[in-house]
Amino acid sequence: MATPARRTPTPSPIPPSSEASGERLLETMEKSLETVRHVFGGSHRYYADALEHYAKALHALGDTDRAAEANLRAAAIRSPGGAATARLPSLDGPRVLDAQGAARYLSLGLDTLYRLVRSGELPHSRIGKSIRFRPEDLDEYIAARVTREWTRVDKRGRPRQNGTEKPADN
Repeated sequence: MATPARRTPTPSPIPPSSEASGERLLETMEKSLETVRHVFGGSHRYYADALEHYAKALHALGDTDRAAEANLRAAAIRSPGGAATARLPSLDGPRVLDAQGAARYLSLGLDTLYRLVRSGELPHSRIGKSIRFRPEDLDEYIAARVTREWTRVDKRGRPRQNGTEKPADN
């Protein structure tokens, strides 16, 4: 007994008009453009990128006037002396670090970091249940523990006791 073949749904026989799909594309791009402008600001490079993509879509749909206007706005944002040159604040480094960031900063494990916090050796701040560290405080912690004098160590890395060094062979 043969099983009946499954019928796959066929696409609608009338394709959507290119004008309607173009309008939907423009609506979607305009919403995206507004979202980018809202999130990053009207003078950020991401907004300029979005404007350029919008201009390409407008040009492809034949609206060259609006495409040229969008390209001019993007160029004004990108130009160093343009009307809109504000950027997001540069983040040279974080102002505060969480526990994982501080552990990476100090090249320690989390357990060691928490032990130093509990013992009071490591300066920190609590915000609610979170622990935060300022990089400046961590730098001071490291600088305070730099050893200036060197001691001889045995094969296991332990400091040698006075008088236990081997005599030099003559």
